[in-house]
This record gives sequence, structure tokens and C-alpha cells, in this order.
Amino acid sequence: MNPSPKHKLTPSERGWYKRVAGKSRWVCSFISAPTGELADAIFEDRFKELARPKPKDDGAPKLLKLVTEFMAMKVRAGATGKLYVRTVAEYHESLKLMLSAVGSTDPRRLTPRHFALIADDIAHFGLDRRAKHIINIRSFFNWLVEMDIIATAPRYGPQFQLPTAKERRKAKAQRKREHGGSMTYDASEVKRILAHAKPIYRAMILLGLNAAYGNADIARLPRNIVGRSWLEFERGKTGAERRCKLWPETRHAVARVMKLRLHVDLVFATRFGAPFVTDKKRDQIGTRFTAICRLAGVQERGFYGLRRTFRTVADETGDERSAKLIMGHSDRREDVGGMYIHDIIRERLERVSDHVRRRLQVQESYRQAIELEKKRESERQLHARAMRVAANGRQNARRKLQGRSDRPRSIAQTPAGSKQSDRPASGRESAQPA
Repeated sequence: MNPSPKHKLTPSERGWYKRVAGKSRWVCSFISAPTGELADAIFEDRFKELARPKPKDDGAPKLLKLVTEFMAMKVRAGATGKLYVRTVAEYHESLKLMLSAVGSTDPRRLTPRHFALIADDIAHFGLDRRAKHIINIRSFFNWLVEMDIIATAPRYGPQFQLPTAKERRKAKAQRKREHGGSMTYDASEVKRILAHAKPIYRAMILLGLNAAYGNADIARLPRNIVGRSWLEFERGKTGAERRCKLWPETRHAVARVMKLRLHVDLVFATRFGAPFVTDKKRDQIGTRFTAICRLAGVQERGFYGLRRTFRTVADETGDERSAKLIMGHSDRREDVGGMYIHDIIRERLERVSDHVRRRLQVQESYRQAIELEKKRESERQLHARAMRVAANGRQNARRKLQGRSDRPRSIAQTPAGSKQSDRPASGRESAQPA
């Protein structure tokens, strides 16, 4: 049999063949195309498929299955306390974005173009958020290498890279311009924030300034370690050691909250007994703090700005080691000297804490906040008492009107022709003879 007339398809024992992209491709059988003209027509219809054939499935696991296995491991680590709960949520968000960008494909076939798609999808996030997504996705592929699922990590390309130091400096300068030139709170702003905060949030704010606690640290603070002058509680994010002396104002504010017994194990909880922070999408501390700043007329820099405020003011003492211990910052690997420092005397930590307290004028601000709270409570009670008196007056007036309408009519007011009651009159009249 001769080749097809148009595309020169080669006949063989099984059917028609054609060399496409340097490889011999089977087009169709003789049953489907008994003549060369029909074979040419089928070849034209299947040309795209023949030029770019789908890769054969060799049974390798797809991304979706691997992500599910990876997240199951992270969830177990979060349940046992080895991993922070919010970190698990961040992994889930990052890998979900990756799957939506590249789909569930073979991880060995990922190219820099695929990671460029992921970079485009996370481009609208802030610099720190983008860096977190990149780190989480790279951690997933490093896990695939460690589990011997893939031989080497994929090539990420130039677009899927961590922000450079120059980009971070520009982002920091931009944030400063947006927040009025500073990312910290001064003494006057702290005074207004404390004055407009309710007792439970006032205690949170003082812990943020005193112990440099973040949102999640406060949300998971247990009751059994609070109540003493010193607070020792490891950082949940890194497990680093933390130690600080609590101010008298902080102890007083926290004690008021603990009397409410909002939760069995935690110091702070909502009125329904739930933690204030569960994951990144449910942070009631940050939301409420934003509302307090707006009410106080203060430029909002986030609840984490309290932690930055502590670190900035504490740096004025020159005792960096003590400030790092209070904040829960672990030493870097290149800091060999930090490995030999096993303890810091309490006097150094107390000196840093007292300096921050004086610098921010916490004592005077807290005293005025308590006085203002008592004044508001007194006004509220007076208003409630006045409302009760007004309500009782209206109720008594309605009763008088109702009593007048229910009073029986006299004989003079009885209409003519109406029958008198057969019931004998009471009193002296009923005793007189007819």
C-alpha cells in the first residue's frame, strides 16, 4: 500500500503512522481509514494531540495527595503541641494557593513557569505575607526530598524568590510613612488607649507593653502561671524561654480579669468561653484593639505595635540580652557567645522593665484610666436609676388611669330604664327596713 497522498502517512501492519516532532506517531487503524484520503483527514483532526501527546501516568503520586499527607502530619504536630496552631493554618493557606495556581500535577514536572504562576497569585499580599507563603511552599518540597518522593527540589525560577534586604528596607520605610513616621506608641497614645479600653482589653494591652506579648501569646496564657510578680512562659511560636517582672498595674489588671473566670484553663476568653485567637482569620484581639485605637483617636499600628514599642524603649537601657529574654528571641546560630550564657540575673530584667514603665508613664496613665472607669460606672448607675424611676412613674400613671376606668358608676349615672342589681346593698342601707 502506498503512503497517503497529502501528508504522506506510512502504512504498516497495524495502521497508519507519521513522524511528528522527531518521533513516530500512530495515527489510526485501517478499519478507521481504509484509504489514504481518510487517513489524511484523521491526521489533520488529531494533529495537535499527536504533536503534544499527554505524558504517560507512571503511577507517581500527585500534588493533591502529597499535600493531604503533608498537612495531616502538620495537624498531628499541632494537636500534640509540637507545632503552633496558627502555623498549621498558614501552611494550609499557602498550599491551597499553590494547588489553585498549578493544579494537582506530578511534582517532578513543575518548572519555573509554574512557580511564576504562584508568584502572580500572591503578588497582591504584603511583603511579609508573600515571604511566608514562599517559605511554606519551599518547606513542602524540601519534605518531598527528605521523604525520597522526588530526587531534588524543583527549580523555582527568578520570580519565586524571597524578598531581598533592599525590598524589606523599602517596605519598612513605606509602613513608617503610612503610620505617621513611627511604628510604635508614645506615652500620650498609651494613656489614651488605656483610658478607652475595657478592663479585659486593658489587661491585654499592659501585657503587650510589659511582657512584649503578641496576640496569640495572650490568647493562650494559662491561669496556673499568673498571679506572681514574675511571669515565665515560653513563646508558642518558637518555644524560646521568656521571663519578665510584671508591673503592679499589670498584676492588678490581670487579677480583675481572673476573678471573672471566663475559662477553666485560660486567663482570657470570650463571653462564650472560646479563645480570642484560633487562627489567622479569627483574631478578636487585633480587631478589638483597632476599634479601641479609633475610639481613642490614636493612629492604629496593630496590637503587635505594643511589642515593638517595648523593644524600642528597652533598647535605651543598652541591655540587649535582657530585652531578648523578655521578648523570647532566641540567639542566632552565628552568635556563639550566646550559647555560653545560661542565666541572666533578675536585677537586669527588672531594670529594663522599670525603665519601660517610667518611659511610657504607665503608673499615671493606669491610675487615670481607673478613675475614669469609676466615673463612667457611677454615671451609668445614676442613669440606670433615673431610667428605673421614670419607668416606675409611667407604670404608676398607667395604673391610676386603669383604676379610674374600672371604678363602678353611681345611681345618678345609671341610664334610665336599666335594671338595678338584685344584689342587696352593703352597709347601713341594707339593714334598714322597707
